[in-house]
Amino acid sequence: MISKEIKLGKKLSSKNNKRTEVLDVLVRREGKLSSSSDDSGEHLTAIVPCIQALVQEHDEEKPTVSPTFQAVSICSTKKESCGIRIRQEISTQLKQWLRIDSLVMLAIDFAIFQPFTIFNAHEYPVSKICYSPDGWTVASGSLDTTVKLWSIPEQRLHSTISGNKNWIRSLSFSPDGKTILTGSGDNRSKIWRVSDGRLLHTLLGYISCFSPDGMLVATGSLRDNLLRLYFSSSGARIRVMRGHTSAINAIDFSPSSGGKILTGSSDTTLRLWTPGSLEQVVFRGHKGWVTAAVFSLDNEHIVSGSSDFTVKVWQSDGTLLRTLYQHCDWVSGISRSPVQNSVIATCSHDSTIKLWCIVTGKELFSFQGKDRIFDVKFSPCGQYLIAGNHAQSSIHVVMVPYTVLVN
Repeated sequence: MISKEIKLGKKLSSKNNKRTEVLDVLVRREGKLSSSSDDSGEHLTAIVPCIQALVQEHDEEKPTVSPTFQAVSICSTKKESCGIRIRQEISTQLKQWLRIDSLVMLAIDFAIFQPFTIFNAHEYPVSKICYSPDGWTVASGSLDTTVKLWSIPEQRLHSTISGNKNWIRSLSFSPDGKTILTGSGDNRSKIWRVSDGRLLHTLLGYISCFSPDGMLVATGSLRDNLLRLYFSSSGARIRVMRGHTSAINAIDFSPSSGGKILTGSSDTTLRLWTPGSLEQVVFRGHKGWVTAAVFSLDNEHIVSGSSDFTVKVWQSDGTLLRTLYQHCDWVSGISRSPVQNSVIATCSHDSTIKLWCIVTGKELFSFQGKDRIFDVKFSPCGQYLIAGNHAQSSIHVVMVPYTVLVN
């Protein structure tokens, strides 16, 4: 065991023996860490500084130990890339080597999985954010009306899409990654070609998303409260659906077949639509605007967030299963895990990102920030979250804690 530890220490930095010494401390404590939980407080005090020491030399600012959304600014390309790699290396090796109790595992999560800035994105706050299907590109939309495409491997700005006349209200890549769909406060959605930023089609509606096969686009309107369906290839309108009595703020296709469309509105309701029929299921229960709504990965549940500060979990027939009350301001975004049926992430104007099990209603993890968070998205692999920060106009990366991934 000690030889493994020394080998990693040398790998992390052949010129600095400090990491080797730190890992030596961790390994020597292994017996104690896997013992009874009576001494857990002592173990936490001992292990957190050790883990911190491994991370801090790769960041410009020293991360705090407390479980907060303390963003660590990384200024240079070299440091940004190193910051991501060092967290991956440490978290993977520690979980393989140490047979430890859940409380100490939580300490490791708090010490390593602190969000850190990878892109100082825009002149104004980041309002929407998304990953490309291959996970190599992050797109960010802003109150400055632009969309920026960022290369993850190169850690740099790839291109900027300009042409929207108001701030970005929705943002998504097509399933093949060749086009990107923007929705803007001017009540227009636009389909752009990623390779050269060329505008392909302009559609009516300020909230929009692609179907799972990429053939259709659904848009929700700010002014006439209508749901519209378009062909993505031609921009031709297929049909218009009526039902909401106020602006549509959220829209999602069922992830498996795309046979259903979910919308959330300022009229406080959600509606589940079946394109091609008059069937609608109405969900009532929120006391404020519905600001976010998604299907679960397995289509078994629907999750919604509201200006009433709550997150609600529903059955597809409109039955309310449970209400989650832990946010203390508007729920601004919801993202489903692409690898776990029961896990979702929410973000709020209360500056937090929370991970939930929607089957039990349990809060799995929480990150506390310094200012409002407008949007959060899982990476395609499910191991990272990206979030748009209001005050710093930047993009943060959060590693999903190991304790969430294994459950």
